[in-house]
Amino acid sequence: MKNKLLNIICGILITVSLVVIIKSLISMHKEHRKSTLQYEAANKPADPLTEVVFDDVLINVGTLSNDTTIYQSYTLRNSGTNPLFVYHVDPDCNCTNYELSKNIAMPNDSILIHLTVDTKNKHLGMFMLNTVVQINTEKKLYRLRLVGEVVKR
Repeated sequence: MKNKLLNIICGILITVSLVVIIKSLISMHKEHRKSTLQYEAANKPADPLTEVVFDDVLINVGTLSNDTTIYQSYTLRNSGTNPLFVYHVDPDCNCTNYELSKNIAMPNDSILIHLTVDTKNKHLGMFMLNTVVQINTEKKLYRLRLVGEVVKR
């Protein structure tokens, strides 16, 4: 009798525990989804979309010595009918700095992204640096690549 009662109590406790865990998981999922939607709404640009043409998205700088500074530019041409806005530029390496010629290009105008890369502390051998650009086009994100080889001086 005691075992049967103990089994019933254990079953009830396990069931209640499972219900609490499931409710917590559902609540966490709803909160995460809510915060994600709030983030997306807050960070969604309201600017009208346009079109862009890049002169190059992949540039090969060839072979460089390990004490070289690379200066390279990418051109974004606004081929659409609305202004082109550069929202964010994100190089993937702390050895890379960037500068924009301007943040906005009217139709038929262009923006230059100037990259400066210091190879002083780069590993010897082939490299590929990516820079992500966020702009107001349908695609939104573009990857600019810079490749080459660093050799010992």
